[in-house]
Amino acid sequence: VGRTGTHRMEVMSTNHVSQDLATAQAQAEASVNQAPASAAEVLNVAGGGLSDDGGAAKKPAAPVPPPASLSDTAVDIPVDRTRALYVFNARVANKAEGITSAKFELIVTSGANETQIVSLAPGEKYLNPTAKVGDTYVALCADTKTELARWHVAARKGYDKQRRSITGGEYVTRKWTDPEEQKVVLGEWTAWRRLLNPSALDYDTSHWDEPQDDPSTGKVASPFIERFLFYLVTRHQVLTCFFVGQGDSFSRRERLADLTNTVAWTLVLTVMLLTVNAYARVFVVALFMTPLSAVFQIASRIQCCGVEWGRVVTIPLWLTGVVTAIVVSVGNAHKPAFVTVTGSFFSSLAFQWIIARPGGIGFRVWLYGKGWNKRVGIGPKTKWFFDAAASGAGLG
Repeated sequence: VGRTGTHRMEVMSTNHVSQDLATAQAQAEASVNQAPASAAEVLNVAGGGLSDDGGAAKKPAAPVPPPASLSDTAVDIPVDRTRALYVFNARVANKAEGITSAKFELIVTSGANETQIVSLAPGEKYLNPTAKVGDTYVALCADTKTELARWHVAARKGYDKQRRSITGGEYVTRKWTDPEEQKVVLGEWTAWRRLLNPSALDYDTSHWDEPQDDPSTGKVASPFIERFLFYLVTRHQVLTCFFVGQGDSFSRRERLADLTNTVAWTLVLTVMLLTVNAYARVFVVALFMTPLSAVFQIASRIQCCGVEWGRVVTIPLWLTGVVTAIVVSVGNAHKPAFVTVTGSFFSSLAFQWIIARPGGIGFRVWLYGKGWNKRVGIGPKTKWFFDAAASGAGLG
């Protein structure tokens, strides 16, 4: 072992060293180990010892402790010191209030440092996947320089849960009670004037939080209009083609296929019901199309082991609708009553998309606020089975 400083000695070991020399060597090594280490001492990971210049001789590394059990490793999860932060500008310009651009400047304070990191225009978003827990963020209006909001990056809350595997071994998993992202939306995202600028909307619903109930009372904590608009854009057949969450099993292509499937079967039913009164035909077609669309959407979400088994239902259903629509249209084009198909067809689609679906969603949101929170209403406590049944019955 070689060391830099006043204590330096070289140890050589051969097969012909006597017992006395071995004893002296052991005593010398003990005295050297007790000496204070110098600043030039460097940990040699590859060699497993300490060396100052590469070392002609190296001290054997200490024995490696046995690895901790799975349970110990899982329980001792360190508290996350970073968290994903999502900020969205939902403000609307208002010249009467001096807000001409509706922009705001985002400033972060970390320790003693204060830095302006970004300036967001209406509709723009800021995503920091590794925001430091405890940092302070301040949003300043770019027009008036007034403070709009101030918040701290909060640590994500969770708890450890003991589980037992099939083989009998115990392990611990962490259950999170907070979403992965800390979301901050500035402005009134329910303002009707935002509809005048569709490009300024956030179409990624994975950044949206479902309106939650008050944990202390169990009653709704958000106004009706906010809850209605949230479920409208996440459930309406047309709007869901634009508002899609990242990683959603019901992809945008499947949503467009669902939309075209509704159009095709609406045409099929309209032609098949030519003998029915034109006004009654609109309601009858909508009555049949609601459960058909619900089946298509439910099947589109069925997947297991990386395979979308629901396509066994959706693909034949879609192909049958498109082919049948072409066949019945060509086969009935010579009938005098066929001239009324166009008006009934578009009236049926308008009734489904403008009256039936928004009305059903609004009615169920209202029922949830009245206490029908697990069966008929729409909200965070709604059971999936009752929700699917109500949707299939035409209630959103």
